Amino acid sequence: MLEDVNVLYKIASLYYEGGNTQDEIARKVAMSRPMVSRALEKARSIGIVTISVVPPRRFKELSTEISERLGIRDVVIAPSSSTTGIDKRDRLIDIAESASRYLEREIKTGMNVGIGWGSTVYETVLHLNQIPERKRHMPRIVPLMGSIGSTLAEYQESVIVNQAATKLASTAYYYNVPMLTLRTDEELEQIKRTYIEIHEIWKNLDMAVFGLGSFSNIKNYPMNSFTPGEYEYLVSNGVVGDILARFFNKDGYVEPFGCRFRFAGISLEALNNALNRVCICGGSDKVIPLIHAARNKLFDTLITDFKTVNEINAYLSQEEKT
Repeated sequence: MLEDVNVLYKIASLYYEGGNTQDEIARKVAMSRPMVSRALEKARSIGIVTISVVPPRRFKELSTEISERLGIRDVVIAPSSSTTGIDKRDRLIDIAESASRYLEREIKTGMNVGIGWGSTVYETVLHLNQIPERKRHMPRIVPLMGSIGSTLAEYQESVIVNQAATKLASTAYYYNVPMLTLRTDEELEQIKRTYIEIHEIWKNLDMAVFGLGSFSNIKNYPMNSFTPGEYEYLVSNGVVGDILARFFNKDGYVEPFGCRFRFAGISLEALNNALNRVCICGGSDKVIPLIHAARNKLFDTLITDFKTVNEINAYLSQEEKT
């Protein structure tokens, strides 16, 4: 009976348009209530029923206002909640839920997608729903950088890429190279030849997905790999944050310094050429770096939460008064 689209359409119409309960429908179509429930699920899965959630007008207004004030393409605002009671964790989950829906919607057949690491990106791929299998031209998902020496899954590019590719019915590519390396130019060229396919995909990205780090006195990765002199160089250049471990200040990316390490990952030229650079980020400590990164055109689309958007708005308004 559940293979009969006429029956599925009738049940869906009674429920979504007629306002009938599942018990009422069961009596009308001589079917058990569990069978009605399965019929509604089947109607959704094959496209007889499509459900859309429309953001409140205030969200649309804020999205337009902030994107125009920052000079970026789009701002996707996640509704704020208090699921755990821990502000940082709540914001992370809120952003991840909205970001995962965005990726499910925007990553299409045949696209080249690069993805970074970090707690927000990692949480986003964990929230992805399984989309239907693609019959051909699967998207290609590649890491945007090499691996780092951390035991945390949120910093493991292979873990993140594999999870995203599995959920999005895509092909995963892996780049098994340390992100910060002491290799010579010749050795880096050899790595490039080994991973030539990934380097070619980097040059032709439809979308790059990454987080944004705020620069602080807490020397987490990659700052904890630097000498005091290297760290002071960043401080003296007014660094406020990083994208994919590339540091920036109010004027844009900071020029390379006399660091012992070389960066193994996508070049800034290739990153800037991506058709849509999506920054997934939120939190009070990210407001200033987000503003500077947006003004310097370091990303095109921002996915953040309602609280962070209001903090950005307040900062910009205060800035205009001074």
